[in-house]
Amino acid sequence: MLKKWVYLIAVLLLGTVVAFGQTETGQISGVVKDATGAVVPGAKITATSTATGIARTAVSSASGNYTIPALKPSTYNVVIEAKGFKKFETRVQVAVSADVDVPAQLTIGGSTEVVEVSASAAEASVNTENQTVSTNVGSIELNALPTQPVLAGSVVIERDRRHLQQPWCGLLH
Repeated sequence: MLKKWVYLIAVLLLGTVVAFGQTETGQISGVVKDATGAVVPGAKITATSTATGIARTAVSSASGNYTIPALKPSTYNVVIEAKGFKKFETRVQVAVSADVDVPAQLTIGGSTEVVEVSASAAEASVNTENQTVSTNVGSIELNALPTQPVLAGSVVIERDRRHLQQPWCGLLH
């Protein structure tokens, strides 16, 4: 009789272990690499169920690996994105207890970053026809010019008060 009880307990324990080992979900996993075969860490992986629209996300590890566990059996759209790479998209079927391998090889491109550089030439303008630079000088700036010759590089600029006091003459002659 003791043997029957031991046998019954053993069967019950074994049945409990087997029951806990079964799952009603599957998972998607893989490795994200670039075109040269190098791993891509930090890639964002999104698996969206086509039946429910529910999305689950993961991020690839330093070794490029990722896993999205506990997915209900369904068809999933898988999108993998990383900065500087084009988006990778595929569709997979996840079944009960399945580990669906989705390796991704990303190609360079897809950057949408825009850098805009602008400058304002409020006082100086460049003539692109004959490469001259000009600026408008008012009376305050004109009166602030030095009266002695100034050495500017290898050119000596002299100021002649007679010419500068005439309203119709230019700054340098």
